[in-house]
Formats: sequence, C-alpha cells, structure tokens
Amino acid sequence: MGRKLNYIHLLFFSTIIVILLMSAGCERKATMVSRANGRGHSIIDGKSDSFVDAKSKMTIELDTIVRDWHMLLQTADNGIKIKNENFYDKTLFVTIAKNGKTLFHQKAVTTPWLLGSPDNERQLYAGPLFAVSNTTVYLFVGSYLPETDDGYTYILAFSKDGNVNKYLMPQSLDESDLVTEFYLLYSHECLYKPFDAESLQQIIKEYCTDELLWKIKQQGKFAIFPPKISDRHSLKYDVASEMIDIDTTKMLLYSRIYFYKRHSYQPLDSMKVVLKGRRNEYNGVSYDKILSINH
Repeated sequence: MGRKLNYIHLLFFSTIIVILLMSAGCERKATMVSRANGRGHSIIDGKSDSFVDAKSKMTIELDTIVRDWHMLLQTADNGIKIKNENFYDKTLFVTIAKNGKTLFHQKAVTTPWLLGSPDNERQLYAGPLFAVSNTTVYLFVGSYLPETDDGYTYILAFSKDGNVNKYLMPQSLDESDLVTEFYLLYSHECLYKPFDAESLQQIIKEYCTDELLWKIKQQGKFAIFPPKISDRHSLKYDVASEMIDIDTTKMLLYSRIYFYKRHSYQPLDSMKVVLKGRRNEYNGVSYDKILSINH
C-alpha cells in the first residue's frame, strides 16, 4: 500500500515507462495514473483487436482487501469500436464490499456513462485504486482520444451508502494537480452524511503535513476554503489548481487553487497552497505533501 494505509501500489501491472510507450505522449493519462511519487499504474490499456461480449470474458485487474473493504475490478471489451481504429472500447466492472456486505456488484463504468453521452471516438482508461477512507473508495477513470491527451479525467467515489459520485478533475499536468485531487476528496468527505470526522482526517493525513493537520483541527474543517464563498458549507463549486513557482533549494512548490461556480469558468475566489517536496528513490523531488493553505 502506498502512502501509509490508504494508497495501494498496483505492482503487478506494467510500469510507468510501458504506459508512456503505449500512450505515445499521452501526458494527461500518465499524470492520471502516476502522480509525483509514482503510485499506481493503469489497469486498462484501452486496446483490443477483437470483440468479446462484456462479462463473457472478463479480466481481473485488481482483487484486494484494505481494512474492512474488499475491491474487485474487472474489464472486458464492450463492442463499441473506436472510430477509425481497429480496436474496441473497454468497460470497467466494479465490485465493492464492506464488512462482508456487497455494496456494488459489477457496477459498469463506460465512456458514455462517464461523459454523459454516446462517444465512439474516445476510449476508457482506468487508473489505480488510489485512496480508501472509512466512507469511500476512490478511483481514477478517464476517457481520451486514442494516443492523445485529448479527453476528460474523473475521480469516482464509491461510498458505503451505495452512491457513486463523479468528479471532473481539471488537470494542469504538473505537481499542483495534487491540490485539486485533495480538494475533491476533502469536499466529498465534508458532504458525506452522516459526517465522519475520522474519515476526513484520513484524507488530510495522506495529503497534508502534520502542521496543516493541526491547523485544520484548531480552526475547523472549513478553514481551508476562501471566505468570499458564501455557500462554502454546501461546497457546491468546482476547483482547479495552477502551479505558480518552485523553490528547488527549499523544495517548495507554490500553487493556487481556484473555486468556480458549478459548470462555470468564472472564478469566485482562490487560495494559496504550498507543497513540500522530498527526495525520491530516483534522486528527484516529489511534491506530495501540502504544507500550507492561506487566502
């Protein structure tokens, strides 16, 4: 498991290098499944030369247990031929149980379901099971034009109440995407009813330093949101991050997170976010902890 208890490295899948070679420069998909510290690998390569009816010949991509959660991810061709290509799109089937009770049985995730309309040009790419809290299992899923980064990335939240939430994740294709990722998960946990304080704390611990965790405990869970957002307690808005600067000597990355009205490109307000870096196994720097958030 990756970052402490909540992240799972899918070591039996192909390496990031293989993904990049297959994707021929698909930077967005690579970002979706790798992150700065290299966690996780794509579980769907998106290509198949022949069609097999969905569910008749499914491939097990992941079968794992994390605390009281059991997750089974399977894939199969779904008969939708990609336009101008010689392969078919995939369907991801998600089965999740908690404490022995099945919450989702082969929940089908397809490109049309993800995008909200039929699409025979884009193909489904699924990243890793990348976070687990008391309330929710989180997956990365995206749909893109073949061999390009032209598409959409989503975080799917499978919650213990039986609901599935889709969160569109705008990407800057740099380390600041970690901030967008954090806010989407954080907001989901704040909105979950009944509120689970321990579950929210699990998300904070995985993304933030102990200093920021202490600040949020002292000032309350809405301390990291801008004061100008009048409906901050409902958290009904979209977010997107942007990298501003990097101090390589101090290993600090400066970014800003923007808050938008739902389905709007008009920013309401923003917060300054600093990420703390660390030396990774490749002697590079991974900016994978949020050090501070200020207005």
